[in-house]
Amino acid sequence: MEPVIVGVDPGSTSAVAAVDFQGDIKLLESGKNFPPRDIISEIVEAGKPVMVTSDKGETPSKVRKIAASVGAREFVPEKDLSKDRKKELGQGSNSHERDASAAAMHAFKTHRSGIEEINALSQDMDSDRANVAKKYFKPSENVMQDGQEEENSESEEGGKNPFKRKAERLEEKVDRLQDELEEKEESLEFKEQQRRDLQSKYDKLKSGKTEDILKNTKVEKLENKIENKDNKIDKLQERLNKALLREKQYKKAVEEIQEGGKIVPLVEETSPGEEPFVTHSKELRDRMRSKGKEVYHVNEAEGIELGERFVLTEFEDGEDIIKRYRSSR
Repeated sequence: MEPVIVGVDPGSTSAVAAVDFQGDIKLLESGKNFPPRDIISEIVEAGKPVMVTSDKGETPSKVRKIAASVGAREFVPEKDLSKDRKKELGQGSNSHERDASAAAMHAFKTHRSGIEEINALSQDMDSDRANVAKKYFKPSENVMQDGQEEENSESEEGGKNPFKRKAERLEEKVDRLQDELEEKEESLEFKEQQRRDLQSKYDKLKSGKTEDILKNTKVEKLENKIENKDNKIDKLQERLNKALLREKQYKKAVEEIQEGGKIVPLVEETSPGEEPFVTHSKELRDRMRSKGKEVYHVNEAEGIELGERFVLTEFEDGEDIIKRYRSSR
C-alpha cells in the first residue's frame, strides 16, 4: 500500500482526508456522529498512514488518539490554519471536509523535501516506499512541530493592526456560527421528519381503525409525541433565527471595521478605563463627558452592538470634546 498523510476534523460532524506522496487526495469523507473506529477503517483502506494532523495549533484529543491507533506520527501546525490557507488548500462539499483536506495538504507541502527524499531512497534501495516513509516519520516521540511553513505561511501575525486582528477573530466567529447553523438545520430537518412519520402513523390509526382503537392509549401517546416534537421544532426554529441574526450582525460588523469602524467596550455603569466607550447608563455618560471624555449612550451611538463590544462607525471630533470640557468647568 502507498503511504498517505491524514487530516482529521473532529466534532459532532467529523471529516477525514488522506493525501498520497504525489499530493493527490485518496480519501475524503465526512458524517455526523462519525466514530473514530470508522474513521480509522477508512484511513487504513486508503493507504498506510505515516502522519496524522489537524488544522489546529493544538492537536485535539480525538486526532491524537487516531494517530496513536494507526501508529502514525502526529504533526502539529505552528498555529491554527488561517481561513485563507484553508480556502487555498481545502477541497470538499462542506466546511468539515475542506478543513480536513487542507490540514493534510498543509502537512504534505510542509514536508515536501522529506517526501522527495523518501521517494529517492525507496528507488535507490529498491524498497517499499511505505516502509521507508514509516521509518522516516517514525512516531518515536509521536509529535512533530511545524518548524517552517511554505512560502504562503502567514508569519506576520504579531505585527498586524489590533483592529484587523479583532476583525479576523470576528470572521472566525462567523465561520463557527455557520457551522452551528448547518448542525441546527440538520437537527431541525431530522425532528421535522420524525414529526411527519408520527403524524402519518396517527392518521392511519385514526382513519383506518374502529372506535375501540381510537380510544386506545397508543393514539393518545402519539398525539403527545407529536405535540412534543412540534414544541422542539419551534424551539429549534427560534434558536436558528437568533443564530442567523447574530451571523448577519457579525458580517456587518466586519464590513464596518474594514471601512474604518472602531471596536470599543460596551459597559453598564462602570468605566472600563479606556475611551471611547459606549454605555447603557446615561448617568455614567454625563459624568464622564463632564470630564471631557468621549463617551456615548447606546441609544445615541452610531454602529453595531456585539455583546460586550460595540463597533462605532462615527466618532466625536476632538475639538468638540475639549470645548465641552472647558464649558463644564
